[in-house]
Amino acid sequence: MIMPMSTLEKAAFNQQAPSLFRQMIELDYATSALLVKALAHSVKNADTIVRTWDENLFQDRLVLIEYFNKLTELISEEASKQKSNIVYSTTDLSRYTGTTVQTINNWVRDGRIEGVIRHGREHLRIPEDAVVMFPNGNRVPVSVLKQNWENENEEPVVDEFTYLKNSIQELSEKYDGRSFEEVFGSKTILELTPGEDTDASVWKSYLTKLKSVTGHT
Repeated sequence: MIMPMSTLEKAAFNQQAPSLFRQMIELDYATSALLVKALAHSVKNADTIVRTWDENLFQDRLVLIEYFNKLTELISEEASKQKSNIVYSTTDLSRYTGTTVQTINNWVRDGRIEGVIRHGREHLRIPEDAVVMFPNGNRVPVSVLKQNWENENEEPVVDEFTYLKNSIQELSEKYDGRSFEEVFGSKTILELTPGEDTDASVWKSYLTKLKSVTGHT
């Protein structure tokens, strides 16, 4: 799902779009004029600013740029108004903030979470664009808190080679740092305990897979 335009994205769009349009005019004036015309008839609420426009604007380069800028400002305004349908529970938010559900309920009661949705007396839903006001004065959107939490708790990506090497090392350390051959090489199945039999099977499987990964025979 595409998130609504943030304040920073809106500022970047408003800053970069005019210069890009000027470059477009230099390359293809006719298509640039068609773009403005298409936007004028498709952007939400554009009729409020284009009803006084006429075809003459397409003959003047500076006027065309001015009108394009007005349309892009309207586009960014409308985009930033879009609301997300994603909501979270108080349990979710307590996880993202490292607090308790009771703390979140207290913050809601004290008005320190802007944008909370209430369903009945007890049922709360917290939109991702709600803002949490922390005791230190920081104001952070829930979407940012969630992303930060996910980044901090993301499982590191381990390639197969590293995984196998680490798994073999763990088994070796379990048997005082000895190799598979040193531990099980001279033993028969009948001499192994159930736990040793399991370790031997897993260890041998890891060694076989490691050879396959490294290309050794």
